[in-house]
Amino acid sequence: MKRKNLAAALILLLLLAMLSGCAGSPGGGDRQPGGSITIPSEGSITKPPEGSTSNPSEVTEPTDPSHLALCKEIEASGRPAGMAFLGYVGESAAESDLRSALKSGPYAEKYAFLADAPLVDAGGAELYAVVTAAKDCRASVYRAQLNKSGTYDVQTAQPLYEGAGYDCFLLRCNVSDIHSNAAISFADGTGTFSVYPMLSGADGRLVAEGCHDFSLYPETEELVEDKNVQIARELLAEAEPVRQRMAQGMVLLYTGERETIEGRDCWVFALGTDHDGQFVREALYGVCDNLIYTYDVIFDQWSILGAE
Repeated sequence: MKRKNLAAALILLLLLAMLSGCAGSPGGGDRQPGGSITIPSEGSITKPPEGSTSNPSEVTEPTDPSHLALCKEIEASGRPAGMAFLGYVGESAAESDLRSALKSGPYAEKYAFLADAPLVDAGGAELYAVVTAAKDCRASVYRAQLNKSGTYDVQTAQPLYEGAGYDCFLLRCNVSDIHSNAAISFADGTGTFSVYPMLSGADGRLVAEGCHDFSLYPETEELVEDKNVQIARELLAEAEPVRQRMAQGMVLLYTGERETIEGRDCWVFALGTDHDGQFVREALYGVCDNLIYTYDVIFDQWSILGAE
């Protein structure tokens, strides 16, 4: 009788053990030692950009014409992504102020879509735009810090942003002028590379090796001068007396000089013949705005071309 009671007790204990084993967490949640469930912190979760998906095969091309045109420009450069320096911003400037500045700034006409792109804030006073132009390209943004050895320590465990495909976002970063505080990791079908966005101390241009630079840089004085000279030369070459002489074999050259004529700053051109590299000047002209002056050697004076 005692043996039967002992067997019944053992069976009861076995049933209780089996029932307790079935009472695990629903959904098979991951557990750490001690039975606690791992829940990702809110700060480490990065939402994908609107209109994108984690599956590159489902990513579609942008519908905005200027965005699509930029993607094709980046693709033609042979690079998977493009970047631009948009300008300096206040470290404490509100996001609404940044977007208002973009809508009224130099990028508004050519790249209006940038004003509505997601903003990734790593802290700093410089604003950049990042555009990935291939459906298999992914861009991830992390905080970075320059260490004593001159290399960057990147906080890859907590991405500030993760995107994929034909993506576009803004990045505010860089408290210092000599190093970056953000890292952008790009990955596509050919490999991976990282960019630490900042401006060159030599020429003020974007430092982003591996990316197509679509920044709108202000024109230098030399470039403006070259354009003005070219416009003046084309205007002068269309004047009937000059055109006739050029048709006869004469050459029109910019002298590199400027002359103030009747209070106007004019570019000076010489018309003459070129014999075996020896230029012989036969006429001198001054061009400014839409006016053309010709120089009278005898009376040492300028007069409007064609005036009696």
